[in-house]
Amino acid sequence: MFSNLRNDLRLYRWLIGMQLRVQAQYKLNLVVDIATYLITASVEFAGLLIIFGPFPSILGWKIGEVALLYTIMSIGFGLAELIGAGIDSFDVIIRRGEFDRVLLRPAGAFTQIIGSDFRLRRLGRITQGAFAFLIALHLLPGLHWTFITNCCNAFSCLLSRSRSVLLFPPVTCLIARCHLACRVR
Repeated sequence: MFSNLRNDLRLYRWLIGMQLRVQAQYKLNLVVDIATYLITASVEFAGLLIIFGPFPSILGWKIGEVALLYTIMSIGFGLAELIGAGIDSFDVIIRRGEFDRVLLRPAGAFTQIIGSDFRLRRLGRITQGAFAFLIALHLLPGLHWTFITNCCNAFSCLLSRSRSVLLFPPVTCLIARCHLACRVR
């Protein structure tokens, strides 16, 4: 069992390495893609800040709380797109009849599918999420996290990478935890 997992991880690393080498051949295009993704995500966050500008709170939510929620979702979504975006194109692979080739290869189908679409431009969203996270922490001066809370938050972000059923429960728990922490202090 562990040897299969080790082989799948080796294959995933090989597929990702191959796509990184291909993307690294066009350096200017890569920089423009990352910058475009960063700017697009920054405009979204700026829109959030503009909406909250004239109001101290909307329905009990302060700007820092919503900004923290946005940044956690942005980082989680960026990681999900970076690591497992091949799942998004699974329906296209099925429709084109290319899944037979995947099944005939002597490797795990899941590993081949998730490793089929790795784009470095998604680092722009993760970078923007990290910068916005720092801004959100500045907007929430009463929020004090412990090491255990940070570990739980990181685990929640990792669980949210599937963008489906796993996305909402950890994020909802994190929102509730942050909301209660801000209300208590």
